[in-house]
Amino acid sequence: MKTHTTIGKFIFGIGLLLSLSGLGTSFGPFHFNSFIQNKSVALIFILVGVTFLITSSFFKKH
Repeated sequence: MKTHTTIGKFIFGIGLLLSLSGLGTSFGPFHFNSFIQNKSVALIFILVGVTFLITSSFFKKH
């Protein structure tokens, strides 16, 4: 995280929140969430979150 730019940190944070909320709904304590109604939507949140985490690695300081 030290080498990320500000936008990279922001994208990483959003990706982390999305993937954790998807994992929490699928496997964890959040059995029902107002944003995530079922497990198929939770899978989409996990995939989008992981995509954001990977994308954040492209925003590094030189």
